[in-house]
Amino acid sequence: IYVAYNAVLNKDAVINNEISGNTNTAQLKYGNGSTVEETTNTYSFKFDLVKTDKDGKLLKGAKFKLYDSKDSATAIPLVKDADGNYRVAETGESNSVNEIEINDFKAVTISGLNKRTYYLEETKAPDGYNVLVDRKAVELSANGFVGTAVINGNDEGAAYDNGGIQVINNAGATLPSTGGMGT
Repeated sequence: IYVAYNAVLNKDAVINNEISGNTNTAQLKYGNGSTVEETTNTYSFKFDLVKTDKDGKLLKGAKFKLYDSKDSATAIPLVKDADGNYRVAETGESNSVNEIEINDFKAVTISGLNKRTYYLEETKAPDGYNVLVDRKAVELSANGFVGTAVINGNDEGAAYDNGGIQVINNAGATLPSTGGMGT
């Protein structure tokens, strides 16, 4: 007999990118009072999303959708907190959103993720900048991944240093595709 079970982490799960984890113990009682018990650690991950220009200066006014595969048509539902950060929505939450908004010159944290690769799709670029053409891979399973971004300064003078996921936008007109009419 093979027994499988699934568990879902809720919004109270410890998010710590592999340091300890959330302990989960399952028990199976069978037959004449025999018991089998197994304990696992389940991890929940996060990353900071940073929007910059080519020189590392922070930008605001961008919007993104997060997907669990490169070709998925359905964005992952998220819940925005009072600080402007996001977490994966629990099943049935009515206040979920499908877009991540960067409205300030700071990093936005996205938490409650599994250890795997996700994809960010830019749906709106900051004024004067071009929207990314392709989805950007966010590989949480990579060795040495540092989810927390380091930002120097604040407000319009803020600049990206390292860590997190940096998405760079370029200003100017987008070139037409081969054989296109031009701008």
